[in-house]
Amino acid sequence: MQDKELTKTLLHAAGIPVPVGRNVSNAEDAWAAAREVGMPVVIKPRDSNQGKGVTVNRINENDVKTAYMMASEISDNVIVERYIAGYDYRMLIVGNRLIAAAR
Repeated sequence: MQDKELTKTLLHAAGIPVPVGRNVSNAEDAWAAAREVGMPVVIKPRDSNQGKGVTVNRINENDVKTAYMMASEISDNVIVERYIAGYDYRMLIVGNRLIAAAR
């Protein structure tokens, strides 16, 4: 789903662990959020797809602020989340049908 917050809500409701994080409004707020949730973090546009503007495993102020700027070029809504190591899954759902999935 392109709406990352809605996706997290649905996954959490299904009992799937989701990372803690929040929306941020600027680079300074992104750094504050990163310190709140703990490093490393992921910075991403809330409403993009195909990994556009997503930066993972950021651990310092400069990297977090730079990643915020990259994400904000894709969307006005940016999220900072705690990074969780693991596989990245992509799924294409049309209507009620899973059409394709990739790890």
